[in-house]
Amino acid sequence: VYLGAGCATGSPVTLNASNGSIPWLGDRLTVTLNGEPPSAPAWMATGFSSTQWGSTALPFDLGSVGAPSCWLRIDPFVWYPMTRNAQGRAEWSIAIPTSTALIGASFYNQALALHASANPLGAILSAAMHGVIGAR
Repeated sequence: VYLGAGCATGSPVTLNASNGSIPWLGDRLTVTLNGEPPSAPAWMATGFSSTQWGSTALPFDLGSVGAPSCWLRIDPFVWYPMTRNAQGRAEWSIAIPTSTALIGASFYNQALALHASANPLGAILSAAMHGVIGAR
């Protein structure tokens, strides 16, 4: 499920589950960033809320830090560097543990890519994705 849009500058930046990737127990979830500048460094944020980040209500307009029309839509609990796949797209992948205690757990992802000419911050954000861990 997608949450909002990415930055309203240039082409939309989106996240897509790669090759039908689904967050099943014991499987690998792979997400690809589309629409970012080619070869731009990118990072994936993963969090557990789309309504609150500490004392800050989400979504949060990043205009105050130099990225107008860019919205932080998740609590960025952890940031991961994204790598480039064979097609040159930024990609992030994680193995979902086999613990049945994770069934039904929600998580949120949003990517950030460097884009020097997009805004004073020099970065753009994707739309956010909401995922729920399941079992086959």
